[in-house]
Amino acid sequence: MFTYKIDDNIHLELLQQVHFDGLLNVLKRNQKDLGKWMSWIGTTCSIGDYQKFMNRMLSRNVKGLDIHSIIFYNNIIVGGICLTDIDKTNKKADAGYWLDFAYRKRGVITKVLPHMIEYAFFSLKLNRVNIVCSVVNSDSNKVPQRLGFRPEATLKEWELVNGEPHDFNIYGITKTAWEKKHTLKYSENFKYAIVKG
Repeated sequence: MFTYKIDDNIHLELLQQVHFDGLLNVLKRNQKDLGKWMSWIGTTCSIGDYQKFMNRMLSRNVKGLDIHSIIFYNNIIVGGICLTDIDKTNKKADAGYWLDFAYRKRGVITKVLPHMIEYAFFSLKLNRVNIVCSVVNSDSNKVPQRLGFRPEATLKEWELVNGEPHDFNIYGITKTAWEKKHTLKYSENFKYAIVKG
């Protein structure tokens, strides 16, 4: 199983069936909060809905269409991070993340996300990564801003969340722009772990 250490407290594991019960518990606990701005959670999702969605994530991992990983803090499941819609023809992908409300304000996503972005650029050989955030989720918008992503547009009524249209901000960064802004932290161990996953 893919396990990748970020620091003494945080590590990632590639999504597997064995994670489903723990992941379900975290999602249900955070449903009211995350469901305000994430369409795939919603405030009315059932256990069956979550299981179908997690099966879809697992299937897309296997097919190489996405990379869905689980974030652990002191060996407790606290969130998820992913690359989705990996397009090797046009050399781009979308990055996404979510975090248990009890573990926010600790810089967890800001520590984890650069490893995933650099995997996209230096292993998958992509040229661009996008992040799309609900306009009402200020904490989520701060992450790409901190990491030097460029705000590019506000997508009007981009997704239905709980049946209502919501606006989303799109941020983007290219490989060249990333290299100018960051001292690279990419590890060959991350590449090896994902491939072996």
